Amino acid sequence: MSNVVYLVLVVALSCVGMLLLWVKNRDPISPGSSVDQFQDKMQALAPPESERDRSSSASPDQGTSRQNRGV
Repeated sequence: MSNVVYLVLVVALSCVGMLLLWVKNRDPISPGSSVDQFQDKMQALAPPESERDRSSSASPDQGTSRQNRGV
């Protein structure tokens, strides 16, 4: 076989591999997928449960300390 045949074979296999990777890693296009992506991003931005518990318990303490100071 000539060198051109090997070159065409390698290019064809590379194209097939890239196509398979693209299909595997592409974004889903179902109607609910954008909602799911949004919820995932909101969960990533949300503070951990322990921080939320501390911040909610700290809020009433701040209000009482302001009242005690006469502010």
